[in-house]
Amino acid sequence: MAKSIYQSEIMLNMNTRLFLNALEGVTEEQARERISGHNNPLLWIATHTAWARYNICAMLGKPVAQNPFAGKFENFKAYDPADNYPSLEEIKKEWNNATALLKDALASVTEEHLAAIVH
Repeated sequence: MAKSIYQSEIMLNMNTRLFLNALEGVTEEQARERISGHNNPLLWIATHTAWARYNICAMLGKPVAQNPFAGKFENFKAYDPADNYPSLEEIKKEWNNATALLKDALASVTEEHLAAIVH
């Protein structure tokens, strides 16, 4: 692993547990509720967070063949209640899959690759 991102790995590992803990006990109905007409429901936030984790893999040089949530958030796409969002179980499954891929990406990324991202 590139020494310069060691702290990022610690934070990403901590977020792995926090994400799953935050969804513990939440029902599908609760996950789809919006506090107001201009807030995103938990389901949107959780899907977006898993989507982003797949994108981090790509930035680190380990893109997946297909992000399972591709098309849902590109170009700052807002929540659309007509969109078909995955279940919480599917989101958790993809979160765990993205986490395993991210661990591999963090372990293999080089300082040179990271420097190229910044520049």
